[in-house]
Amino acid sequence: MYNDSALTLAGSITYPAGAYTLAGQSIIGSGTINSANVIDLSSGATLPTGAYAPLGSAQVRDAGAGFGNYLRLQLTQAVAGATSVEFQAIQHDDTAQSVNVNVVGSTGAIPVASLTSGARFLAEISPRLGGKLGQRYLSMRAVVTGTATTGAVFADLGTEYQDGAKFYSTGSAVV
Repeated sequence: MYNDSALTLAGSITYPAGAYTLAGQSIIGSGTINSANVIDLSSGATLPTGAYAPLGSAQVRDAGAGFGNYLRLQLTQAVAGATSVEFQAIQHDDTAQSVNVNVVGSTGAIPVASLTSGARFLAEISPRLGGKLGQRYLSMRAVVTGTATTGAVFADLGTEYQDGAKFYSTGSAVV
């Protein structure tokens, strides 16, 4: 699985010799907790105007085109105190994550009993990104039901996910 620090939304990754360590962002509290990082989907370039630019100088942003995109989550500290947490991939028009917010992927509400340290979750990001082509920013938020007294999550974006939870006995045939 490939990790890119530019696609990290919550927490951080360190790469000491031969291994990696995840540090999560706190999700202690209640209500909506936005990710510390926001991805700017703008290339910074302006498209030329004229016959080959039907959209004028607007930069088209469609992060959902091509491969499937996933919001990948791993709890680095178990959640306690809350009833459930829903993790959402969101698109918006500002870095404060508050203007024209659209949910483009969600885990659904996850009961606190499942939010143990090391637990992994995934939310597929809609290829149509909510039908709202052109929003500049993409981030993550946790919607906490109740009040979380502990909890931290690492979140990033990727085109694949690691499913290391399947084990096969020795000598079994995989067909």
